[in-house]
Amino acid sequence: MRIFAKKRFILRAGKDTIVTTPLAFADIDERFAHCRLFGLALADGDIEVIDSPVKQKSTENEPGEPTRGMKNAGKTSKDAETSPKPPTE
Repeated sequence: MRIFAKKRFILRAGKDTIVTTPLAFADIDERFAHCRLFGLALADGDIEVIDSPVKQKSTENEPGEPTRGMKNAGKTSKDAETSPKPPTE
């Protein structure tokens, strides 16, 4: 099964473990769909199951979420362009 993970998750199925990479696609075995964390992340929207090439393409084209520490985190590109600039001497 192909998934898109918005965050890092450690999924377990029996003795097998898989770690997802934030904002990346991954091919995982169907057994991991029974992991409790997978179900919670799926319900919360942090993991999306990609069941068609069309859905993958639309997911690839969505803008990513800002990460912590970004200079203009939480601002749109318009806000970033119009924010006041420090005075120059």
